[in-house]
Amino acid sequence: MFDLSDFTRMAGEDDEYNEQTANTDSPLPQVYENNSYTIDGFDIKIREYAFSQTNSGCVWKSSFPLCSYLFQHSDLFRDKKIIELGSGTGISSIFLTKAGFKVTSSDIDDPETAQNIMFNQSLNNISFPHIPHTWGKEFPSELNDFDMVIASDIILYENHYEELFYTLKQIMKPTSIFIMTYKRKAYREKKFFTMLTE
Repeated sequence: MFDLSDFTRMAGEDDEYNEQTANTDSPLPQVYENNSYTIDGFDIKIREYAFSQTNSGCVWKSSFPLCSYLFQHSDLFRDKKIIELGSGTGISSIFLTKAGFKVTSSDIDDPETAQNIMFNQSLNNISFPHIPHTWGKEFPSELNDFDMVIASDIILYENHYEELFYTLKQIMKPTSIFIMTYKRKAYREKKFFTMLTE
């Protein structure tokens, strides 16, 4: 199993995105590992990978309380059309689909990320829509019909808050529900929550 500390070190821990590393002309060979997780009685298989400048190749621990909360309150959310932002490996969307929710995954417009989510769907013998979308870009209006936005550990980098906020403004309606789990340093996240209340 991959150690998440490796991913935070690759990301400079809480430092901003390392553009110099991201633009390297000599990418390292990818290393894949299939792992198994159990969330609220559901067994889930996930292929993770070691080298990802987007941090989308690993399962982040905040996914687990997000899944459990939604499952334990399924009477409130099961009939909602849900989009997950920053889906990463797709573990939360996979769990919710197995549990009978109507969910669409979404993450950065990056082929490797999208292909891995599709691969993980096949590992679990399920399917759900996936929308490649980079925060700050125009969200496809013809696909924008969601009642609820969910996410876990998406406020890692402060310099992406504006782009994330722009995407949220496009997707969310006055009646929308937004549920997010995270475990980071509070002094940075304060800016994001201030933006939400303005």
